[in-house]
Amino acid sequence: MLGISMVVVMIIFLFLGMPVAFALGCAGAIGLYLFGGSEAVFGILGTAPYRSAAHYTLSTLPMFILMAQFISASRIVDDIFVAAQRWLERLPGGLAITTIFAAAGMAAMSGSSTASAATLSTMAVPQMIRHGYRRSVATGVVAVAGTLAIMIPPSIAFVLYGIITETSTTGAWVQ
Repeated sequence: MLGISMVVVMIIFLFLGMPVAFALGCAGAIGLYLFGGSEAVFGILGTAPYRSAAHYTLSTLPMFILMAQFISASRIVDDIFVAAQRWLERLPGGLAITTIFAAAGMAAMSGSSTASAATLSTMAVPQMIRHGYRRSVATGVVAVAGTLAIMIPPSIAFVLYGIITETSTTGAWVQ
């Protein structure tokens, strides 16, 4: 019965306009207080946030964001794109392949699909349209190439997956 009443309290908080995280936290704190008293609330709230955020591997996430900012400010993706374009220009659809290669390079550096797609959309789409690609093809290639970042290690999603499942994120699988 206590669990159902805490869900009702959380829903009331949500309808009052409280953000989801705070509604969950307040409902949980009220439930802890009703179940175990103030000692339980202060004990859990004093240790749980630190234990969940004190992973060494979580330090990679701000570094990925910082690296994406460095990449954006230095315009290194432009150089990667030009190098791949010169290398692949003789192939049919070479500019689309260039976009995919540039996305792979960007993905390996930033670890974020959103950052990769946003950077490529400002650079690759205008060039593809200028070289005769249809707008739908150009944006489609960038949208698909931007999702490579989630699959190329070390991506932010893989780091979070490794933390949650307690799996190695270093790639050292040899025993």
